[in-house]
Amino acid sequence: MAHKYQPPKFWTCDCDRATGGHIIDGLYSTCVYCGKHRHELKEIVVPSGLGGVFCVEILSVEDDCAKVKVVKSSNGFDALPPFTVPFKDIAPRWKHKAGEIQ
Repeated sequence: MAHKYQPPKFWTCDCDRATGGHIIDGLYSTCVYCGKHRHELKEIVVPSGLGGVFCVEILSVEDDCAKVKVVKSSNGFDALPPFTVPFKDIAPRWKHKAGEIQ
């Protein structure tokens, strides 16, 4: 049986107007306010507390924070249990087109 694509439960566009700060339900592929598309999103990051950032998946959204799970970690941090992060600390990283200044 072929693997069926499962979109993330939530994603962020960083425009501060979508549901829960700047968090958008995964059913939607475009932010109606800023026009960013989910497929342009490279990853979602939060501060690690170790001087860097963790790449995360947003599991659920509450009034002022989101529950996240670390993903794509090469150092074993994927084993961390889900934790809550304030909206202000959640940031998107966007894919860049060839030749685009970062």
